[in-house]
Amino acid sequence: MSASDIQATMSTKIKVDQQEAANQVENLTNKFKDLTAQWKAEQATAKASGDSVGAAKARYEGLSKALEVQRQKVEQLNRQRKDQQWLVQNSATVTKDQNR
Repeated sequence: MSASDIQATMSTKIKVDQQEAANQVENLTNKFKDLTAQWKAEQATAKASGDSVGAAKARYEGLSKALEVQRQKVEQLNRQRKDQQWLVQNSATVTKDQNR
């Protein structure tokens, strides 16, 4: 396999990996938005019925779930960043080897 074939293959892999990572981050963002809307609706319903404890519980549980989703998103972004750093480093090595 020639150096240009390797570079083309790596370039394609980078694009596919970036798209998959972007989709995962987008899914987590949408999940966060859905959870936020859900706990706000539950809180409003509890408040409307005069259940202040239920409203506080809905808020606490909703925020806890939303926080977990945000943690997952940060972890995914960190994995994506590390993968990109690795790919750039390896791509630079292939390019450097080509110039020899």
